[in-house]
This record gives sequence, structure tokens and C-alpha cells, in this order.
Amino acid sequence: MNYLLLLIGVILLTAGGEALIRGSLAAASRLGISPLLSGLVIVGFGTSAPELVVSVDAAMSQRPDIAMGNVVGSNIGNILLILGVCALIRPLSVKPAALRRDAVTGLAASLLFLVLAAGSALGRGDSAVLLTAFVAYLGWAYWSERFHATASAEVHKAEAEEFSAMPQSVVWTVASVAIGLLLLIVGSRVLLGGAVGIAQDLGLSEAVIGLILVAVGTSLPEFSISVIATLRQHADVAVGNVLGSNIFNLLAILGISALLQPLPVHERILNFDQLSAQNEWKDIGAGTHLIPAGHTLGQPELVFRKIEDSEIQAQLDKLMATKLANENTNTTLMPQKETITFEDFSKLDLRVGTITEAEKMPKTKKLLVLKVDTGLDTRTIVSGIAEDFDPAQIVGKKVTVVINLAPRPLRGVNSEGMILMTQNEEGKLVFVNPDESEVGNGETIN
Repeated sequence: MNYLLLLIGVILLTAGGEALIRGSLAAASRLGISPLLSGLVIVGFGTSAPELVVSVDAAMSQRPDIAMGNVVGSNIGNILLILGVCALIRPLSVKPAALRRDAVTGLAASLLFLVLAAGSALGRGDSAVLLTAFVAYLGWAYWSERFHATASAEVHKAEAEEFSAMPQSVVWTVASVAIGLLLLIVGSRVLLGGAVGIAQDLGLSEAVIGLILVAVGTSLPEFSISVIATLRQHADVAVGNVLGSNIFNLLAILGISALLQPLPVHERILNFDQLSAQNEWKDIGAGTHLIPAGHTLGQPELVFRKIEDSEIQAQLDKLMATKLANENTNTTLMPQKETITFEDFSKLDLRVGTITEAEKMPKTKKLLVLKVDTGLDTRTIVSGIAEDFDPAQIVGKKVTVVINLAPRPLRGVNSEGMILMTQNEEGKLVFVNPDESEVGNGETIN
């Protein structure tokens, strides 16, 4: 169920991000906003909208590991997964001048994050630094592209042009934005619930789930835009989209999330996913040893959480209470009936049969009309078990049948035998049935 929730959440987030971008670009066109600004801000924010909504939602829900892991894992997925797939589709031949500024900014944003995260948490002061850097980036980017006609300006204009089939009317434009926002909000809640459930089921930390499942799911808008751009031979747009998304993720999304709720930084994120400077990664594999002597390792982390003695004792107490309750159950048993002889018992012909059809008898509450294959024939038996069994559930059930009873008319139906039943501790009827794997229809019960 949790995996289904995760899948539904990803679908809703992807659809919501797509609707929001298209509606926002249509609104920008109606308001006379330039393609340059639309590509820089609207497309950048739009493709990162799933990460923004999920991280903010996770932060406000006291799930900081998912909020942080989503951003860091999304950036890793953007570089390794999205660009890797695009390069498989078509070699990415780009103009260095068009991407130099965003590449440098992306690297600087990553270093800034490492410096701020070294304090083991991103507080509101760190948030102010990240958001200030983000506003400065937007201002620098727009100023340099608006007044100096740089090559990167063409990239951001092309990003806006990758979207076709925009809403044409005002009503559809507003509806597209509203529906996009609604899908993003609902999708984030569904995805977050599924991710937390999966983490609990597998005994993994929420940081790991955020880095892998949540991050890949929220990166689908960037994936779709970059793949479409690659197919159209717009390699600069494919790479620029990834770089811009990484900048938005680190500066804007982490900045907003930390402003709303301070975010502790999980040690796994520092020591592995951001390649902390305290680990000498360049030395791994050098010489004759995989890891040289004296190398500093990060703190180990349990894959599965420790089960405390109190939890074990609580489960033992629960099992003991159930055992005592079962032992103390007062079951009312029927008294023994009149003694019969072996000759009397030997007259009964007990056979194994299978119920092939079952339906309720009209105008009665207790009677079912059954068709039973006895191995010798198929006969009709009327049985008063309708209050305990649904007809559809007992078709195919093996039963014990008395086949040599004289036929008896019940409510106009001739009953040609009897099925053996008993009662459980709750007073409900249950079948006295043989082991289905060892006997077949018509076998005699002695």
C-alpha cells in the first residue's frame, strides 16, 4: 500500500508541476513578461515545484530528514540520472559560454551548503544566507542577460519555448494554475505518507528514503523537460535545466524550508551524499589497500533500528495475556447424546464432497441451496448456514457429507443429504472438512 501511495504521489506531483508551469507561462505571456524572465524564473520555479512542496511539507510535519534528503538526492539524480539518460539518447554538445555562469553558481551553492551544514543544522540564519544568495543570483542573471546579451540568455528563452499547447483563455489559464497547485499539495501529502510508511516497513532512516525514492519522484519534471530538449537537439537547454534546478533546490527550497522550520542535517547526508571534506576520497583505492591506514571514517549507522528490551517485554506480555484469555474461555459444550451401537453407526455413509454451487433460498434467512459433488453424483443439499457463510466464499470448499440419508423436502426443495458442521468458541458454524491435499471426492470416511 505504501508503494502505491508513493507512485500516486509522484504522478500527482508531476501532473501538478506540468499544469502549474503551463498556466504560469500563459499568464506571463498575457501580462507581457519577456521569454527571458519566464524561462529564468517561471520554468525554474515550476520544475522545482514538487521538491519545494514536498520539502516544505516534510519540514512542517517534523520530517527534516525527508526535506533535506529530497533536495540533496534530487540534485544527485539531476546530474547522474537525467544527464546520463539524455547523453544516452544523444551526445550533449553544449556551448561553454552559455552554461558557465550557472555551472559556477551551482558549484558555489553546493559549497555554501556544505559550509552551512557543517554546524549539523540549517537554522533561520542559514536560511537568510541561502535566500539572499538566491535573490542575488536571480538579479545577476537577469541583469547580465537583459543588458549584455549573453549566450545564457538564449538558453533561458529556449527553456520557456520547450512548452507547447499553452492554455489560450483566461479561464483555462487560471484553472491550470489552480489545478497545478492543488495537485502539488495533495501529491506531496500522499507521497510523504507513502515514503514514511516505506521507511518504517524496511527499518530504514527517512534520510535514505528521501535521498532515493522521494528525490527521484520529485525530479520527474526536470527529467521530462531535459529529455524533450535532447530529442529536439537543444543540448544547452537540457543541461541548463538541470543546473538551474540544482541552484533553485539548494538556495531557494532549502532556504524556504529552513525559514519555516530549522532542519537538522542527517549524518548520512554529510558523510556520503555531499562527499564531506573530512573524508579523503581521492586516497581510496591508492596503493595496495582499498582504504589506507589512518583514513578517517564517518560514524557508523545502524541499517535497522535497535529493538529495546522494553519493546520485547511488551510483546511477551501481550502473547501471555492472549494465551491466558484462550485458556480461560468458558465454552458451553453440548451434552452427550444417547448411546448407539457400532451397527447403528456403520449404517452412516460419510463421503468427501466439494461444493460446486451455492445460493440463498428465497424468503429465508438461514437456508442455502448447495450443489455438492460427492464423487458418485452431484446432489442438492439444503443447509441452514446462510447466517455464517457467504455463498460465493464456500464454492470449491471440501466438506464431509452424509450421502445415505433419505431425501427430505425443505421449502419445496428436495434435500439429498447432510453436511457435517461444528461450532467454534465464538458460536459460529465451521465445516468439518478433511485435509484437502490428501483426499478426493467420493472417498469414504470411517
